[in-house]
Amino acid sequence: MGEAKNVDLMNLFKSNEEISPDTKDPYQELVNKFEIDANMNVIILLNGGKLYLEDCMLSLNFIVKTHVNILPALVINEGAEAILNKCEIKGNKNHLTIGILSRNADLVVKETKVHNHKAGGILVQSKEENTVRIANSKIVFNDIVGVHFVGEDSSPSLENNRIENNNGPGIKIGIANKAKIIKNIVKLNMDGIHITSADPHIFKNKIEKNYQNAIFTCTHDDIRCDGLMEKNEISANKRNGIHVTGLNNFSRVIGNSFIQYNKLAGIRVDGSAHCSILRNSVSKNLAQGILVVETASAHIEKNSVFENIKANIALGGQNSTNTAIIDNKIEFGRCEGIFLISGGQCYIHRNQISENNEGLVSITSIPDIRGNVITKNKSNGIMMLKDTRANVFGNTIKGNDGIGLYIRDKSHGEIKNNTLSENEIDLVVERKHDTLTFIQKDNTIEGDARTPQNFLCNIF
Repeated sequence: MGEAKNVDLMNLFKSNEEISPDTKDPYQELVNKFEIDANMNVIILLNGGKLYLEDCMLSLNFIVKTHVNILPALVINEGAEAILNKCEIKGNKNHLTIGILSRNADLVVKETKVHNHKAGGILVQSKEENTVRIANSKIVFNDIVGVHFVGEDSSPSLENNRIENNNGPGIKIGIANKAKIIKNIVKLNMDGIHITSADPHIFKNKIEKNYQNAIFTCTHDDIRCDGLMEKNEISANKRNGIHVTGLNNFSRVIGNSFIQYNKLAGIRVDGSAHCSILRNSVSKNLAQGILVVETASAHIEKNSVFENIKANIALGGQNSTNTAIIDNKIEFGRCEGIFLISGGQCYIHRNQISENNEGLVSITSIPDIRGNVITKNKSNGIMMLKDTRANVFGNTIKGNDGIGLYIRDKSHGEIKNNTLSENEIDLVVERKHDTLTFIQKDNTIEGDARTPQNFLCNIF
């Protein structure tokens, strides 16, 4: 090693802003702020040319106790190229070390183990023209982060790796990066994958048993996020399966084969985000299947959402006017199939809502409910409460164990061309309202209907 240039834990660069290895500012992290110097302490510093390592071990396990600097094992500087095959890069349990730090260089890592680094396993800053590929490797038991990618329009590849037991995100993707995360096993990290205003493709990964979210995607300074999460298997995470948050977050969740057994929601959307959720299987989560929180919105189409402990789909808030729930199978929920509270004019069209406890519950909302088939729910088919003002057109409400269409409190709306049959009671209207005067004529009601009687009372 060369002569030491001190890199203090709490103030890495005397001439720059203070940062620490786990800073929350995406522009002030080790991957892009760590100073590379010709005299730095490092096992290998590659400032140019090409390096090929095979069957090598780089170990930082024997650092003296008095050393307090952050030490990388391998640093590849701008313009250089490194290829690692069947190597091991070992850190130190008592000192801050980095496995690999690559700065605007070409890097290929194959069948390599990077482990026990307290300041991160593999940190890569790259440009669009750089080739970065990490494959068939193990990145395990690191602190802060397992693998960190930054660099606008860069497309590093992470494929067929095991990324496990990292005390931080297993994979972290920075602003405007276009990483390809393919067929990895990501488990027992904090967040499995953490995305900040980036555009990665997260494809066919197995993401399970992480201590926070399987995938957490957010925005920084309202910079747009367009991540695509496709065909992954997501299960048994301690928070949400997928958490999408932040203004200008337009993440897409498409075709994931299962999102299940997560301790909170299968998919959570909040913080003014708008998420596209298409063709997923979302089941057996311990809270909601899909939760769209106030100020957020989503396009939810052609999903199978079933057997979640709380509502299969829950939403509300003013921004729900931008939410559409279309052509989904919403079944076997312990609570509501769809639960809507204080919602704007969202669209609930052509869904199969069956065998939940409640079919569809709307509280003080103005939904447009059309063309749904609502059957065999254990309680009511549609229940409108408080001051819901709904358009309800062309639905089939059949075979529910309670009331087919239950209009409570001050609720009312334009309710036409629905077919109600084989429910315990087909229709109950609690209060008179002008829009409900001809409700029995405007709909096909085969069974019992209970509406307020039209009468005049004159005591004189």
